[in-house]
Amino acid sequence: MPWSQVAAPTNEDWTWLSDHRNKAFEMVLPLRLDAGEIVAYRSYRDLYQSVPESHFTIAVIRDPGARGDRLTATLTLPSAGSIQDQLLKLHMADRTAAFETLVPRVVVNRQTFTEESCPALRPRVKALSRARIDIPDPNTIVIHPVVHDIVVDTPTGRIKAHLVNGRDLMVRWSVDTLKALKACGTAGKSR
Repeated sequence: MPWSQVAAPTNEDWTWLSDHRNKAFEMVLPLRLDAGEIVAYRSYRDLYQSVPESHFTIAVIRDPGARGDRLTATLTLPSAGSIQDQLLKLHMADRTAAFETLVPRVVVNRQTFTEESCPALRPRVKALSRARIDIPDPNTIVIHPVVHDIVVDTPTGRIKAHLVNGRDLMVRWSVDTLKALKACGTAGKSR
Protein backbone atom coordinates (compact mmCIF):
# COMPACT_ATOMS: atom_id res chain seq x y z
CA MET A 1 0.00 0.00 0.00
CA PRO A 2 1.47 3.42 -0.93
CA TRP A 3 2.42 5.73 1.92
CA SER A 4 -0.17 8.24 0.65
CA GLN A 5 -2.89 5.76 1.74
CA VAL A 6 -1.37 5.05 5.17
CA ALA A 7 -1.46 7.29 8.22
CA ALA A 8 1.84 9.08 8.73
CA PRO A 9 4.27 7.30 11.06
CA THR A 10 4.51 8.77 14.54
CA ASN A 11 7.78 9.54 16.31
CA GLU A 12 7.26 6.31 18.25
CA ASP A 13 6.93 4.37 14.96
CA TRP A 14 10.23 5.81 13.70
CA THR A 15 11.90 4.97 17.00
CA TRP A 16 10.53 1.43 16.80
CA LEU A 17 11.98 1.03 13.28
CA SER A 18 15.32 2.43 14.37
CA ASP A 19 15.42 0.07 17.36
CA HIS A 20 14.62 -3.00 15.22
CA ARG A 21 16.30 -2.26 11.85
CA ASN A 22 19.62 -4.02 12.47
CA LYS A 23 18.00 -7.10 13.98
CA ALA A 24 15.64 -7.32 10.98
CA PHE A 25 18.56 -6.99 8.59
CA GLU A 26 20.40 -9.82 10.33
CA MET A 27 17.31 -12.02 10.10
CA VAL A 28 16.48 -11.24 6.44
CA LEU A 29 19.85 -10.17 4.98
CA PRO A 30 22.39 -11.88 7.26
CA LEU A 31 26.08 -11.09 7.30
CA ARG A 32 26.99 -14.25 9.18
CA LEU A 33 28.71 -16.71 6.90
CA ASP A 34 27.26 -20.20 6.69
CA ALA A 35 29.24 -23.26 5.62
CA GLY A 36 31.29 -22.59 2.51
CA GLU A 37 30.34 -18.93 2.21
CA ILE A 38 33.28 -16.62 1.63
CA VAL A 39 31.44 -13.31 1.13
CA ALA A 40 28.30 -11.69 2.50
CA TYR A 41 27.31 -8.18 1.41
CA ARG A 42 24.44 -5.89 2.40
CA SER A 43 23.63 -2.33 1.40
CA TYR A 44 20.97 0.02 2.70
CA ARG A 45 20.35 3.73 2.96
CA ASP A 46 21.09 5.22 6.35
CA LEU A 47 18.11 7.55 6.82
CA TYR A 48 15.93 6.99 3.77
CA GLN A 49 14.10 3.79 4.64
CA SER A 50 12.24 3.73 1.30
CA VAL A 51 15.43 2.91 -0.66
CA PRO A 52 15.48 -0.86 -1.36
CA GLU A 53 18.21 -2.84 0.33
CA SER A 54 20.48 -5.33 -1.47
CA HIS A 55 22.20 -8.49 -0.29
CA PHE A 56 24.27 -11.31 -1.70
CA THR A 57 26.41 -14.19 -0.52
CA ILE A 58 29.00 -16.19 -2.42
CA ALA A 59 29.99 -19.71 -1.44
CA VAL A 60 32.70 -22.12 -2.50
CA ILE A 61 31.46 -25.69 -2.77
CA ARG A 62 34.34 -28.10 -2.23
CA ASP A 63 33.88 -31.01 -4.61
CA PRO A 64 36.76 -33.52 -4.41
CA GLY A 65 35.29 -35.59 -7.24
CA ALA A 66 35.04 -32.67 -9.66
CA ARG A 67 37.72 -30.66 -11.44
CA GLY A 68 37.97 -28.00 -8.75
CA ASP A 69 35.68 -26.08 -6.51
CA ARG A 70 32.32 -24.75 -7.64
CA LEU A 71 30.89 -21.33 -6.83
CA THR A 72 27.33 -20.43 -5.94
CA ALA A 73 25.76 -17.09 -5.11
CA THR A 74 22.48 -16.06 -3.55
CA LEU A 75 20.98 -12.67 -4.33
CA THR A 76 18.30 -11.26 -2.02
CA LEU A 77 16.23 -8.20 -2.87
CA PRO A 78 13.02 -6.86 -1.31
CA SER A 79 9.93 -7.72 -3.36
CA ALA A 80 7.31 -5.30 -2.06
CA GLY A 81 9.17 -2.09 -1.27
CA SER A 82 12.19 -1.80 0.96
CA ILE A 83 12.49 -4.09 3.96
CA GLN A 84 12.38 -1.06 6.25
CA ASP A 85 9.18 0.24 4.63
CA GLN A 86 7.56 -3.18 4.82
CA LEU A 87 8.51 -3.59 8.46
CA LEU A 88 7.30 -0.11 9.38
CA LYS A 89 3.94 -0.67 7.65
CA LEU A 90 3.50 -4.04 9.33
CA HIS A 91 4.25 -2.46 12.71
CA MET A 92 1.85 0.43 12.08
CA ALA A 93 -0.91 -2.00 11.10
CA ASP A 94 -0.60 -3.70 14.51
CA ARG A 95 1.55 -1.80 16.99
CA THR A 96 1.04 -4.51 19.61
CA ALA A 97 2.48 -7.27 17.41
CA ALA A 98 5.81 -8.68 18.49
CA PHE A 99 8.75 -7.88 16.23
CA GLU A 100 9.46 -11.61 15.79
CA THR A 101 5.98 -12.13 14.31
CA LEU A 102 6.39 -9.27 11.81
CA VAL A 103 9.77 -10.12 10.28
CA PRO A 104 8.61 -13.41 8.66
CA ARG A 105 5.98 -11.37 6.79
CA VAL A 106 8.60 -9.22 5.04
CA VAL A 107 8.61 -10.24 1.37
CA VAL A 108 11.93 -10.79 -0.40
CA ASN A 109 13.04 -12.48 -3.59
CA ARG A 110 15.99 -14.89 -3.26
CA GLN A 111 17.71 -16.24 -6.34
CA THR A 112 20.54 -18.75 -6.29
CA PHE A 113 23.09 -18.91 -9.08
CA THR A 114 25.78 -21.35 -10.10
CA GLU A 115 28.68 -20.60 -12.41
CA GLU A 116 26.64 -22.14 -15.20
CA SER A 117 23.65 -19.86 -14.66
CA CYS A 118 25.83 -16.81 -13.95
CA PRO A 119 29.12 -16.88 -15.88
CA ALA A 120 30.16 -13.59 -14.24
CA LEU A 121 30.46 -15.30 -10.86
CA ARG A 122 34.01 -16.70 -11.14
CA PRO A 123 35.50 -13.47 -12.60
CA ARG A 124 33.88 -11.49 -9.78
CA VAL A 125 35.42 -13.82 -7.17
CA LYS A 126 38.83 -13.54 -8.87
CA ALA A 127 38.50 -9.74 -8.79
CA LEU A 128 37.92 -9.85 -5.02
CA SER A 129 41.66 -10.24 -4.36
CA ARG A 130 42.24 -6.82 -5.95
CA ALA A 131 39.67 -5.05 -3.77
CA ARG A 132 41.08 -2.87 -1.02
CA ILE A 133 39.64 -0.93 1.87
CA ASP A 134 40.74 2.68 2.21
CA ILE A 135 41.10 3.90 5.76
CA PRO A 136 38.78 6.93 5.90
CA ASP A 137 39.88 10.35 7.01
CA PRO A 138 38.62 10.68 10.61
CA ASN A 139 37.71 14.32 9.92
CA THR A 140 35.26 13.46 7.14
CA ILE A 141 31.55 13.72 7.89
CA VAL A 142 29.13 11.78 5.72
CA ILE A 143 25.46 12.55 6.12
CA HIS A 144 22.90 9.79 5.48
CA PRO A 145 25.02 7.65 3.17
CA VAL A 146 24.38 4.36 1.47
CA VAL A 147 25.90 1.88 3.90
CA HIS A 148 27.89 -1.07 2.57
CA ASP A 149 28.44 -3.91 5.05
CA ILE A 150 30.68 -6.73 3.89
CA VAL A 151 32.20 -9.83 5.42
CA VAL A 152 34.94 -11.75 3.61
CA ASP A 153 36.34 -15.00 5.00
CA THR A 154 39.14 -16.82 3.21
CA PRO A 155 41.80 -19.24 4.45
CA THR A 156 44.24 -16.33 4.82
CA GLY A 157 42.06 -13.82 6.62
CA ARG A 158 38.69 -12.44 7.67
CA ILE A 159 37.43 -8.92 7.00
CA LYS A 160 34.30 -7.36 8.42
CA ALA A 161 33.72 -3.81 7.17
CA HIS A 162 31.08 -1.11 7.47
CA LEU A 163 31.81 1.33 4.60
CA VAL A 164 30.17 4.50 3.31
CA ASN A 165 32.68 5.71 0.69
CA GLY A 166 31.21 4.78 -2.68
CA ARG A 167 34.67 5.13 -4.30
CA ASP A 168 36.31 2.58 -1.99
CA LEU A 169 37.63 -0.36 -4.03
CA MET A 170 35.88 -2.91 -1.79
CA VAL A 171 32.60 -1.01 -2.21
CA ARG A 172 33.15 -0.82 -6.00
CA TRP A 173 33.79 -4.59 -6.09
CA SER A 174 30.62 -5.21 -4.07
CA VAL A 175 28.45 -2.91 -6.20
CA ASP A 176 29.83 -4.36 -9.45
CA THR A 177 29.24 -7.91 -8.17
CA LEU A 178 25.70 -6.97 -7.18
CA LYS A 179 25.08 -5.60 -10.70
CA ALA A 180 26.48 -8.78 -12.27
CA LEU A 181 24.22 -10.97 -10.13
CA LYS A 182 21.19 -8.81 -10.91
CA ALA A 183 22.01 -9.14 -14.62
CA CYS A 184 22.14 -12.93 -14.27
CA GLY A 185 18.75 -12.83 -12.55
CA THR A 186 17.28 -10.69 -15.32
CA ALA A 187 18.71 -13.00 -17.99
CA GLY A 188 17.18 -16.01 -16.24
CA LYS A 189 13.76 -14.38 -16.15
CA SER A 190 13.76 -13.57 -19.86
CA ARG A 191 14.42 -17.17 -20.96
